[in-house]
Amino acid sequence: MKNTAVVFNIQRYSIHDGPGIRTVVFLKGCPLNCLWCSNPESQNKKPQVIYTSNTCIGCGACLKVCKYEAVALKNDKIQFYMDRCTSCGECLEVCCTNSMEIVGKTMTVDEVIYEIEKDKQFYSNSEGGVTFSGGEPILHSEFLHSIVPKLKEKGIHVAIETTGYGEWEEFFKVVKDMDLILFDLKEMNSEKHDKYTGVHNQLIIENAKKISKIKETIFRLPVIPGYNDEIENFKQVVTLLKELDHECSVHLLPYHTYGKEKYKKLGKKYNLPEVESPSKEDMQKIANIFEKSDIKASIV
Repeated sequence: MKNTAVVFNIQRYSIHDGPGIRTVVFLKGCPLNCLWCSNPESQNKKPQVIYTSNTCIGCGACLKVCKYEAVALKNDKIQFYMDRCTSCGECLEVCCTNSMEIVGKTMTVDEVIYEIEKDKQFYSNSEGGVTFSGGEPILHSEFLHSIVPKLKEKGIHVAIETTGYGEWEEFFKVVKDMDLILFDLKEMNSEKHDKYTGVHNQLIIENAKKISKIKETIFRLPVIPGYNDEIENFKQVVTLLKELDHECSVHLLPYHTYGKEKYKKLGKKYNLPEVESPSKEDMQKIANIFEKSDIKASIV
């Protein structure tokens, strides 16, 4: 079994990604390309160099060491070309302002467990645990096959946040040993789902129906004004959850712009520059749609 994965963040003291106080391990790589993605650094499975232009002093040291012409001097400013970069890291060695950094580190199962166990006291006191997120964690199936049993042997509650996009057999192999599934539902209309995320949602909905009958599942719905916030979309989610014939709950996640600067550092275009976060009143109206159908809804 492969015992490594590319980790781009380990977030401690999280209280919105499962019960209690949790450590969230973010794994790189995602089959979706959501317009509103707040972690664009998660989409590519490999480590990536990111560039912070406003701290760069233009010394040109990176120009001298880059063999792939990924950096150039243009109008007396350093221009970084992400598509040429191989993430060799040589520019990092010579950058005196740390304007270049690598996002994503290949870590072994034992290295990740070591980081997780630093927070074990918090799990015990709050009935918390670990959540694997991304990107899409199921892309690292062999790594999760290796690490999850070891965490559970240590008495650590394990959750996964997933897009649900994958063939059932492979998806089930990854999530069957999890204690909790945080399952994203982004848009119920398949054509719109394809337009907004790059994939249709038939697989996702089928996997949602199957896994929620087997494992404890909380459905997570991002709310993006002007995109998936139509009342009809949420009514269709209610219909789906009612079909499951067992008690379900949802987390409503209001759109935010926290990831905006990340796009600039990656040399990517930010897709929704005009979109603002939904108001508390609008979020509550959406929550009421679920509550009226006896589905517990939390705004997180």
